[in-house]
Amino acid sequence: MNEYAKEEYEEAIEHFNEGVGTILQNNLDRNEDTRLIDLYIYRGDAFSKIGENDRARDNYKRGLIYAQSILAVEKVEKIKEKITSL
Repeated sequence: MNEYAKEEYEEAIEHFNEGVGTILQNNLDRNEDTRLIDLYIYRGDAFSKIGENDRARDNYKRGLIYAQSILAVEKVEKIKEKITSL
């Protein structure tokens, strides 16, 4: 992976961080908002792409816990596959 690509992933992670923060600060997660799950998945994917598998796994697990809590079955399966592939 070239350095430019890594910087792009790091920039994406910052945007995902902002999205997660916004959803949590505005209590949108309490409304069973699946966008939070997607942000955890995207952030996990970005960490995975730059070789930070522990951080990727942590994000996938956060998304998994939330997906399970709101019974988002298809998201649960998607996340389990990503964790297994790390």
